[in-house]
Amino acid sequence: MTAPNSTGHSWGCCMFNKLFGLKSNPDQPPFKLIHLIMAAEDGDALSQFELARCYEKGRGVQQNLSLAVEWYSKAAAKGILNAQFNLGAMYGSGKGMDINETKSLMYFTLAAEQGDAQAQYNVGFHYLSGKVVEINENEAAKWFLRSAKQGIARAQMAIAECYERGAGVLPDEQQAVTWYLKSALQGVALAQTAVGKKYYHGHGLPQNYQEAVSWFRKAAEQGEAQAQFNLSQCLAIGHGIDLDLNASNRWLVSSAEQGYSKAQHVLGLAYSDGNGLPQNHQLSAHWFQLASDNGEPEAHLGLAWCYLLGNGVCQDIERAVGLFQAAANDGSPIGQYLLGRFYDDGNGVPINKEMAVQLWRKAAQSGVGDAQRLLGKALISGTGVSQDLEEAYYWLIQSARSDTEGADELRDLVHNQLAVEVTDRVIRLLNLEDQFPHG
Repeated sequence: MTAPNSTGHSWGCCMFNKLFGLKSNPDQPPFKLIHLIMAAEDGDALSQFELARCYEKGRGVQQNLSLAVEWYSKAAAKGILNAQFNLGAMYGSGKGMDINETKSLMYFTLAAEQGDAQAQYNVGFHYLSGKVVEINENEAAKWFLRSAKQGIARAQMAIAECYERGAGVLPDEQQAVTWYLKSALQGVALAQTAVGKKYYHGHGLPQNYQEAVSWFRKAAEQGEAQAQFNLSQCLAIGHGIDLDLNASNRWLVSSAEQGYSKAQHVLGLAYSDGNGLPQNHQLSAHWFQLASDNGEPEAHLGLAWCYLLGNGVCQDIERAVGLFQAAANDGSPIGQYLLGRFYDDGNGVPINKEMAVQLWRKAAQSGVGDAQRLLGKALISGTGVSQDLEEAYYWLIQSARSDTEGADELRDLVHNQLAVEVTDRVIRLLNLEDQFPHG
């Protein structure tokens, strides 16, 4: 026969379980939860936090995210750091509620100010993204640095990028390298790629192709698309590793399939030329299209040639011109030069000599020898631009330096029509530009 006090206790626990949603759990008996709830209701902050965790995880109680938020909020208001962080995470992810980035940032900031390293990174990210608050690179860098110093790998990557770009801090190549290395050693693939690039180009670290390949491979094996592309290029030319076209193509395809636009463009070129892969115009056009859709300027050109020549796609001159225009708008000098040719000939667009000259001038300023020759020729004849033999002479000298076919004959023709003081002035200008190329 059960003792009266035992029966009473069982009845009381049963009613309490019904009232508070408690469930039987051998690892956390009901009486412990009863005392936890009573302590929480009496205002004990740590009990409020622990009770919130129970409701969030469904430990000993039915999971109830609304009650978790309620008790986390009480604990957070009393300064419990983990409660502040958990609320930031729940509001940020929409766990049990609508996403509220403003409240997420508020609670992450409270935790960050108490020194939580992950919260500091999250606050920095908010200031960098500008989703909730106005972009503030100084604040972002401040919080990234605090988090990085506590060992958060993503924060180390973030502050390295700040030092690289001069975002919120003064540009500092050595600081960037230091933080990239710390992050890379913790296994962050993007940081490993960055370290590989530093070694490859000799920026902030001694140029070392073998080290570059080593870091590219670490990141590539984690699936980092840019590293896969970089490793592919090293294998294709034998930089820091034995030349291996088959391995190069495997990494190239892997990078392209992840959507890395440079890899997609290079894969398109490989199929177009039959360089290392069987020539296949349909696959070439396919990869050019994907790279073009991803905004790769040079891929616009590759796809434009496909439509212009009908390689792998139905010939479409207007589509080709539109793609040359896209490349030109994205700042591609070759795209500007070729689009100028279309406006000059009236092929796919109305003839517009003035527009042709404007495009050739942009391409010429970027060093495209054919554009320099055509601009010089237009300046000689005054077609689409006012005649100017002195400027024509300037551009034709530049073009001839690039061994552009026909440029030296035109240069000599103009030279014979100019006074000595004019030709001397042009030569002096070119010599000064050679000495001060960025002046």
